[in-house]
Amino acid sequence: MKSNGLRWLAVLAGGALLLAAVILWPDFQAENSGITAPVAQRHKRAAPSLLVRNVRIVEYDDQGVQTSTLHATKVEQFAGKDTTFVEQPVFHSHQTQTSSPLHVRADRGRILPGGDTIELEDKVVITQPDPESTGERQLTTDFVTLDTEQALAWTDNQVHLVSATDKVTAEGMRFFYRQNRLQLSGQVQAVHAPR
Repeated sequence: MKSNGLRWLAVLAGGALLLAAVILWPDFQAENSGITAPVAQRHKRAAPSLLVRNVRIVEYDDQGVQTSTLHATKVEQFAGKDTTFVEQPVFHSHQTQTSSPLHVRADRGRILPGGDTIELEDKVVITQPDPESTGERQLTTDFVTLDTEQALAWTDNQVHLVSATDKVTAEGMRFFYRQNRLQLSGQVQAVHAPR
C-alpha cells in the first residue's frame, strides 16, 4: 500500500518537473543564446485588463445625431496604458448635408487617450463616393491617423488613390473628409483618363 502511494508521488513529482522544464525552457534558451532580456520579454505578452470581442462604438454630436461608428473584432486595454488596441477596425463616418460618408478599414489600430484620435495600420483602405462620378474613390496606404474631432484623415506614408478616372500616387496626404478636400504631398504622380 505504501509503495503504491510512493509510486504515485514519484510520478506526480516527475510530471511537475517535466511541466516546470517545459515552462522554463524558453527563458533558459533566451538567457543562454545571447538574446537580451527585453527581446525575450517581447514574446511574452501581458494579459489585457479588458478584452471585448465584436465591438461597436458609436459617436454622437452635441445635438445627439450619430456622426460615426467604429466596429472591431477585438478590443484590448492593458493596465497602466491609456491606449486601446483594436483588431480589424472598420470606421464609418455618416453622411451629412455637406459631405459623403467615409469608410475606413485596416488590420489593426489604436485608439489614443481621449478617444478622438485613431491610428490604423496594415492594409488601410479608405473609400468614399466619388463626387465626380457614380462610383467611389479608394485610397490605400499602410498607416493613417484619423482625427474624428477635426474630421481629418492624414498620413506621411505613401498613398495610392484610384477612382473612375484617376490613378494617383503620393508620399502623403491630408483628407478633410467632412469638407471633401484632399491635399496630396511629396512627389505626386497622376494618370487621368478623361471620359
